[in-house]
Amino acid sequence: MAGTQTELGYGALRATSSVINAHSSGGTSQTFNVAINARALLSGAMTAGTLSTLLNVPSGAGRMPLCALSTNDSTARTARLRITVDGVVVFDATSASMSGTGVGIFAAGYNPGSNTISPSDPIVYTRSLKVEAASSLTETDKLTLFYMLQGM
Repeated sequence: MAGTQTELGYGALRATSSVINAHSSGGTSQTFNVAINARALLSGAMTAGTLSTLLNVPSGAGRMPLCALSTNDSTARTARLRITVDGVVVFDATSASMSGTGVGIFAAGYNPGSNTISPSDPIVYTRSLKVEAASSLTETDKLTLFYMLQGM
């Protein structure tokens, strides 16, 4: 569940101030299936332990109903996912060691293909949104960010 999304009137929401779900405390990972209409973005070249910006909305307002980071092969690694909304880090978690394809972390949305469902409200941003990821390994395109964005 995302924290403090208070209605301002006529459907407007305040920016998300924190995301609390099964993955937000870190040390958790799970195999998952992602909604068919989600966008998929490969991680590109990553240096071990260094955050890389995968998605950046420098200005504007919107909602992110789905945000999940997934592995693309079975090499053992940990992954970190950090989301910054309007200049404030609202989610920052590092997974447990993962060694399967399609294993990862959910920050928003839920996992329709698993027995573990950790739903959360959409992440709301009013000025900016940045999604960063890191791997414990130096590698290229071995993580995928699955996401949905909706303008407001």
